[in-house]
Amino acid sequence: EYAQDIAEAKTLLAEVQSAAKLAGPSSAYWPGEGELGIEIMPTFLEKAGSTIDILTWHYYPQQSERCPLNSLLAEEKTLLNPDHLDEILSWNDEILAMKAEHAPNAEFWLGETGHAQCGGQQEISGTYVSLFWWLDQLGLAAQSGNKVVIRQTLTGADYQLIDETSLKPTPDYYGSVLWKRLMGSKVLSPVLPENRPKTLRAYAHCHPQMDGSVTLLLINLSETDSFDVDFSGRLGKSYELYSLSAGELLSHDVL
Repeated sequence: EYAQDIAEAKTLLAEVQSAAKLAGPSSAYWPGEGELGIEIMPTFLEKAGSTIDILTWHYYPQQSERCPLNSLLAEEKTLLNPDHLDEILSWNDEILAMKAEHAPNAEFWLGETGHAQCGGQQEISGTYVSLFWWLDQLGLAAQSGNKVVIRQTLTGADYQLIDETSLKPTPDYYGSVLWKRLMGSKVLSPVLPENRPKTLRAYAHCHPQMDGSVTLLLINLSETDSFDVDFSGRLGKSYELYSLSAGELLSHDVL
């Protein structure tokens, strides 16, 4: 029935707004579970994959205490675990395989994501520790073919980027601003030593405005280990360094 509705919507769009793009099915994937209960994505793509312009899916890496069902309850340090961060790739690749067969010409968007499903986790989602997950997931999503990532939410609930009462930006807001200013749409593949610790993450994009310039994002997930990074022979005539830190993981401020 949904596939039939999408086909009718496509016809209507062609009549009233031909430049508009049609997106779907926006099916939610859960950590450890994938599509919970009913698998929408395979059947939808088989029946309506050729109809949509944008293939969308949703992913939350954990759930808040508000959720009636929990496969991974949000905790302070869960998303400092690189294995948990990488799980998005398994579902991403599964969807891409179906897309290649049924919707090869559609764009691929992560149409909704946030720190914890069902409104975010109070006193965790709006703090510095969320920034590690957020920047890492943006890097993973870009590397794995997602053209757009849509964040839940700009304001409202605990996973908001701007506090709806005080209007104070959260650490994730500042991370978003830096990403938009520094990480362009051309994704590169930084090559790191195979023996590097899994807690050291790296992503590289061409700069969105400065031709010939590259932005490298390094994330240290370890609370105890520091890493020496040698850029000798690889830096140009000038470079800028942005270092993000906080007094504690649950700080509402970022330095």
